Amino acid sequence: MSATIEVQDSTAVAPAWAGPGRMAVAATMLVGIALRAAAVSGSLGRPDSDEVLSSLLARHIWSDGWPAFLWGQHYGGTAEALPVAMSYALFGPSTLALRLPSLVLAGVGAVLVWRCARRLMGSGPARVAGLLAWVWPPAAVWFATREQLFYGPTVVVGLVAILLALRRVDPIARRQPFDAAAAIEWGALGLALGLGWWTSPNIMYFAVPVVAVLLWPKKRTGRVEWPSAPGLVTAVATATVGALPWLVTNVGSGFPSLRDTQGFTANGSYLDRLWWYVTHGLPAELGLRQIGTLQWIGGAVGVVAYLAALVGLVVAGRRAISRRSRFVVGADLVGFVAFPFIFATIPFGMDQANLRYLFFLAPFLVLLAARLAVGPRTAAAVLVGAMVITGVGFVRLDQLTTSTDSSFRIGRSGELGGVIAALEAARIDAVHADYWVAYRLTFESDEQIVASPSAGALRSVDGETFVRNRARAAWVVDADSPQQQALLDALDHLGVESRVVVAGKYAVVFTGDRNVQPEEVPDAARAPAGSERPPPPGHTY
Repeated sequence: MSATIEVQDSTAVAPAWAGPGRMAVAATMLVGIALRAAAVSGSLGRPDSDEVLSSLLARHIWSDGWPAFLWGQHYGGTAEALPVAMSYALFGPSTLALRLPSLVLAGVGAVLVWRCARRLMGSGPARVAGLLAWVWPPAAVWFATREQLFYGPTVVVGLVAILLALRRVDPIARRQPFDAAAAIEWGALGLALGLGWWTSPNIMYFAVPVVAVLLWPKKRTGRVEWPSAPGLVTAVATATVGALPWLVTNVGSGFPSLRDTQGFTANGSYLDRLWWYVTHGLPAELGLRQIGTLQWIGGAVGVVAYLAALVGLVVAGRRAISRRSRFVVGADLVGFVAFPFIFATIPFGMDQANLRYLFFLAPFLVLLAARLAVGPRTAAAVLVGAMVITGVGFVRLDQLTTSTDSSFRIGRSGELGGVIAALEAARIDAVHADYWVAYRLTFESDEQIVASPSAGALRSVDGETFVRNRARAAWVVDADSPQQQALLDALDHLGVESRVVVAGKYAVVFTGDRNVQPEEVPDAARAPAGSERPPPPGHTY
């Protein structure tokens, strides 16, 4: 039986208004640029060891090869490492050059949101969606400026896959024979999903809407209009090509990517994580809980705003399944509804003060919020409200990380300029330090000093080998702390003379002509008190 083809006039779903005017578009884009300038500078822009590992890996691509995954793990594809390496080649090594590919991806992501929205709703709301993706949510805008290697690429290839799926289910496209243009789109869709799987399992947040778009029953007929067999074969073939780095690493070696937990500690049950998403995760991603502490912004005002936002999301969801919609259910609503159930499968999902695991929710939130923009006034209210929320979120984040009364600090470690100066003066180029200090120290010294973790996850085997084999090495510990005292006591017990140079919040401990290895000292000396075993990479705070 042949499939029923239903051709709808796309103008039937478009509101009468054309969307924000040129001045509004330009103003919103400038605000987004200003927000990113703030995010990459000052206290908000301080890198951490998770981020600078991308830099260290990219620097060694040309000499040591291109690994499939981030050093020391079997997940987290390195597709973005090449753009970082190219950015360094063009502009020289710097924090800004490190983040340039992420900044570009943020712009690409906003454009893709706009293009997806044009398939899901009218041109007016679509413009709002693209602009919203550029200035909101606050955690997503801030986190997207940081080079985390696989977060940004996952979102971009996921949006590409959704856009291509929306194109392939267009009634006119369905009616056309399988030609070269169709083959290219099906091939690109499969390639995007394959690259996404290599990059991160989080591509599942986008794969679910893709499948829903392709298979959901169409209006009136109630029938599933199956994609063409040649199209599916093409998509599967290119998906295999995109996932080749993952497949080559896993096939024949027991699929370590499916077993690699990196020692993360599970917190709560599946239902606990679902409830956390409702009470903490979603309001935080909306910008109503503070990045870092997850405290309500404005106290009771934030709670009331969250309840109002939930009502807005219900209204937007209803519009996604209205009679005026092209699809029985919009891809944005499918992605939003499916998100918490996928998220709750992450055993350590609640441990994310920087909201990194919620980063993938942002496109679906943006698309749903844009459905509320049914006219110029509501569009203005949505855009202005979003920019205000993001601005407040940035101000609160800056206050939190610069306050002397706060234990919160972006990057987890303090300024290392004084430490580098002390080491250079002593002509020491090998250091033992905890994870959050070690790789930042290597990065900020432009690898003139190589530090290896005395506690925490080991990422660079070459770096560890270098440090362990040097005749002389120093230790960097928290100054005037139990960690410093534990190290000095251990050195005294070993009969090793020591000299301490205080550099800001750190103490550089020189051990004469003796390279004291981490296993020779107790755990209390290897990491700051209270974190004898610091969280694995990814736990930025």
